[in-house]
Amino acid sequence: MTQPPVPPNDSNNPQDQPRFPNQPPPPQGQPPYPAGQPPYQPGQPPHPSGQPPYQPGQPPYQPGNAPFQPGFQGQQPYAPVPRKVSRGSLVLVITLGVVMLALVATGVIIALTRDKKPSTSSAPPSAAASKPSDPTAVEFRRVIAVKPGTCPTPAPDGTACDEKGNRYTLGKVELNGSNVDGVKVGLQEGSTTGAWAISLTLDAEGAKLFGRLTAGLAKQDPPANQLAILVRGQVVTAPTVMSEIPGGKVEITGTYTRDDAEKVAGKIIG
Repeated sequence: MTQPPVPPNDSNNPQDQPRFPNQPPPPQGQPPYPAGQPPYQPGQPPHPSGQPPYQPGQPPYQPGNAPFQPGFQGQQPYAPVPRKVSRGSLVLVITLGVVMLALVATGVIIALTRDKKPSTSSAPPSAAASKPSDPTAVEFRRVIAVKPGTCPTPAPDGTACDEKGNRYTLGKVELNGSNVDGVKVGLQEGSTTGAWAISLTLDAEGAKLFGRLTAGLAKQDPPANQLAILVRGQVVTAPTVMSEIPGGKVEITGTYTRDDAEKVAGKIIG
C-alpha cells in the first residue's frame, strides 16, 4: 500500500503539522517535523531545537547526548561521560589501606574467624586441630607495657619475655589452655599474599571469657590493646586486638610463613 503524499504546511505550531494516517500528534513543545523525517513514535523523546533531522535507521535522540553532526548517516548516540570518583572517597580508601599495611608490618593481629567455604585452590591443607598437651602451661594475659632489650633471668614477677628479648609487663591470667579445644595452622582467611595464620577454638566458658577480654582490650591504646599468649612463662605471641571477638573462633594473623605459624602453634600445643 502506497503512503499518501503529505501536503506542505508552513505553520510553526506542531499540532498543525501534517501527519501520516494514524500517526499520533507530536507532543507539546515538539519543533516542526523537518521534511523527510520518519514519523514520530509514541514514547520517543522530543526532538531538540537545533538538532538536524533524524536520518532513516538512525537511533532516537537520547536526553544528555550531544547533537548528531549533520552529514553522518547512521551515527550512534554519544556515550554518557563516566561519573568521576570523589577525591574524598579515594583518599579514604588509600588511608585505610595505609593503616592496615602499618598494622601488618608492626605486629600480628588477632581477629574473629568465620566458617569458611570449601577452598578450590591448590594451597596445602591446614593441619588437624590439637589441644594443648599441658593446659596449665598456656596462659592468656593482658599486656600493660613492653620494653625492648635484654631480659633479666629470672624475669621479675608480673613480667615475661619473648625469644627476641622484649620484656612484657603483664596483667593477671584471664584464661588458660584448659579453655582451648583446638589449635591449628592454615592460610590466612582472605589473604592474597599466601600468609599463614594460627587458629584457636575455645570451649563455651573460654569463648565467654575471651569475648569480654577482647571487648575491653580493643578500646585501649597500644600496647595495652595487645594480648600475650604465654607458654611456660615465655611470650610466644602478643597480637593486637582490633575488636571484640565473640563465639570462640580466633585467628592470629600477621606476616607468618608456614614455618612461623607451625612453630607458634607447636609451642601452644606442646
